Amino acid sequence: MQAAAFTLLMFTLAASGGPCPLLVPVGPLHPVQVFQRKFEAPRGCVSHGQLRAALDPEVHVIVLGPLPDQAVRAGERPVVHVSVRALGVQRRPLALVLVAAQQGAGVQWRLSASGLDSDLVNTLHVTPGSVWLCTGRCLRHRSSREAPAEPGAALSWAERRFGSISSYSALERADRVRISLGDDPSWPRRCEPRPGFLSPSVEASYAARGGGDGDGATGCSAPPLPFRRASNRTHVIALRPDVTSQRETQTNVAVHVRSGGTAGVSRVHLTLVLLGPDHVHWVVRPHGIVGSLTVLARSATVRQGKYSDDGGGETENEEEEEDEEPEPELAVAVVTDGVPAPSAAGSPGGAVGWARRRGLPPVLSYTWAGSSANRFDVRIPEPGNASPPVTAAASPVTAATAEPGVPVVPAIHL
Repeated sequence: MQAAAFTLLMFTLAASGGPCPLLVPVGPLHPVQVFQRKFEAPRGCVSHGQLRAALDPEVHVIVLGPLPDQAVRAGERPVVHVSVRALGVQRRPLALVLVAAQQGAGVQWRLSASGLDSDLVNTLHVTPGSVWLCTGRCLRHRSSREAPAEPGAALSWAERRFGSISSYSALERADRVRISLGDDPSWPRRCEPRPGFLSPSVEASYAARGGGDGDGATGCSAPPLPFRRASNRTHVIALRPDVTSQRETQTNVAVHVRSGGTAGVSRVHLTLVLLGPDHVHWVVRPHGIVGSLTVLARSATVRQGKYSDDGGGETENEEEEEDEEPEPELAVAVVTDGVPAPSAAGSPGGAVGWARRRGLPPVLSYTWAGSSANRFDVRIPEPGNASPPVTAAASPVTAATAEPGVPVVPAIHL
């Protein structure tokens, strides 16, 4: 009875243009997910390779630690993007040893490479149970599943097989690994792992949920109603200005827009309002949508097709994706005139009010994230679903039950 009464209340409020009165923590069902890419300092080492002959392979060993028990029981196969780059043309073959300390489903390694001599035959070793595939340009290679499943044995196994190795990294939770090829004479002669090692040749990172700044992301969204057109929507995303930083260098923030339909393609007329400090450049990546996409931001780019460097941090981060062709049926527009800064919008209510005054389609979600957030995922529901699922932001929270420090939004009418 209580659930039915709440559903009727939400239906009545939305039908009458009712408010979304509070910002509450963004949950997993919020239509816009917030991530902060963090870099890992693993146990690892490098060596300069004087022990190797000119045509001996450059060997990199990557060990990924076990998943939590609940993920193993669910049979999850985590995806790890591995990109290999050479500053010039690599004249020596490459050997990758990819070890997953994961029982059951193993790991899906997605590989790409650039700058390698096309005549060289490289070697790829993965542990049993794991799979790999190429995204974009890949290695000319031969592969095996001979790598040891025990992480502690990976280093000694590689040294016995190849004589010496170029780098070793034992990671805990990375989902992206970038390997830069080449030796430096200043590196040690032998790779001797030590904890907290920041490798000059291997960069590992992972996407953590939340907006950073210690207090995560907050937001609100409209409740799902049958008469609400799922194909004509506006999402507002705003970054809190960092008052402690006088940052001047450009920071790319990625916004991925993905179809949630089982058919893989959604037809939409989508509007994104992206508010951030002057140093933020928004990079929008549509996946599997057709129709129209309008982006309102002070600085933004929409990328379709085979792009990999879409930002997402202090420096240019590589976002490895499977090859995608541009959608010929997606009309894209970027509008920069008259877009306010987050502080100029005044409040979440002010930002949504500004969108209404611009004559934009109805605002279906508002997301307010910390300045360290550098990736947003906007999920389009399956065709036939009227709007995003009810989120924590659509729950009946009152000012009396709101968490301390969570601002009350002044009457955002959706």
